[in-house]
Amino acid sequence: MGITIHYNTEFRGSYKQLIAKLNEIADFSRVIGFKCSGPIYQMDYANDFNTVDKYTPVVKNEETGKMEIDGSYRWAKIQAEPRSPFIDGGASCFEQAKQREAWRKNQEKMSKKNGFVLSLWWGEGCEATNLCFIRTGKGKVWKGGSFTKTQYASDFVKAHTSVCTLLKAAEKIGLVHDVCDEGDFYESGDITQLTDASESNLKMIAAMTGALQEKFGDVIQGAGLTAKDKLKDFEF
Repeated sequence: MGITIHYNTEFRGSYKQLIAKLNEIADFSRVIGFKCSGPIYQMDYANDFNTVDKYTPVVKNEETGKMEIDGSYRWAKIQAEPRSPFIDGGASCFEQAKQREAWRKNQEKMSKKNGFVLSLWWGEGCEATNLCFIRTGKGKVWKGGSFTKTQYASDFVKAHTSVCTLLKAAEKIGLVHDVCDEGDFYESGDITQLTDASESNLKMIAAMTGALQEKFGDVIQGAGLTAKDKLKDFEF
């Protein structure tokens, strides 16, 4: 829950051309104030976020002492993973089973694809802006998709407009398309629409928080949490 920008990624060309474009966007992100940009990670098993391959960055967990997949990289792969398609509820059980099997086979095929991901981060409270590209066909077409939640950034308006500016630049050089901005800013460029959308979203969250507190307040407080804290644990 919270205002989010959804977008698809696509590039047509060689992997060297793709890397050049991603470096261009990484440079631009620093110019407009993003705190972190890169590196560009290569991926095998691009749609399997639990698989460790020769490209996977690992870091040491200070609490357990174990080596784990880098969190930002893993999140980028989770976002890039294809979602299960709509299963026609009106179809026969046999037809629904065929749809699920076709999806399973496609997912297995996609999981063996390689790709690249550039993870960009505006700053505190803002989700990463991941640009994920998975090889399709004979390697000349790269596709992916992702989203960035900006609602809880330390400076919401600045974070949201910065992410939109970055995606505009990425769209201009052929990396991004089909941007859906829940803040109504990407297409309009209207700050008023953005702030209005933010206020409406916050009111909705407050209403849901109140409803949760009223219905489950005793249970939540017994666990040492407020309804607002509990609500933040959920993704919608």
